[in-house]
Amino acid sequence: MKRRHAGFTLIEMLVVGLISVIIGAGLWTLVRSAYDAEYMLINQNTANANARQVVDLFADHLRGTAGLVSASPSDVTFSDNAGNSIRYWRASDGTLRTSVNNTPANGNQILAGVQSLSLTYYTWNGSSWVSSTSPSVPGSVGAADIVVVVNINGYTRRLSSRVRFRQK
Repeated sequence: MKRRHAGFTLIEMLVVGLISVIIGAGLWTLVRSAYDAEYMLINQNTANANARQVVDLFADHLRGTAGLVSASPSDVTFSDNAGNSIRYWRASDGTLRTSVNNTPANGNQILAGVQSLSLTYYTWNGSSWVSSTSPSVPGSVGAADIVVVVNINGYTRRLSSRVRFRQK
């Protein structure tokens, strides 16, 4: 009688090895895609948080205005209660800039990657709010919408804020 030797044949070992490689590749793909998704979400959240912080600062400054000095669709100058002239605008290099009393003359960059800045101004006519992108009497404006489209790290975000002036 022949005795069978206990153990694995070469073909069984190759099949087990192939199955292990397939399972390992699947797990690697799953882990890698999870890390890629996390990286993408972190970049999106960072872009959103950075831009939101700047838009909120802009809105807070505008909210406390003593009155608008000049207003256009992507540029606004207003005075604060201390008599300072504050200007916010989208520069031609795609940045949002601000200056106080025209210092510095080319402004301080507060946000890069700005694709557009849209300002809509609202004036109360006694019975309803009338909107305009270029009000004829900036001093009569009582509210404004700020819309900024920004691209940071390849992620485009549209942020908006509505501001009602405290002094009006």
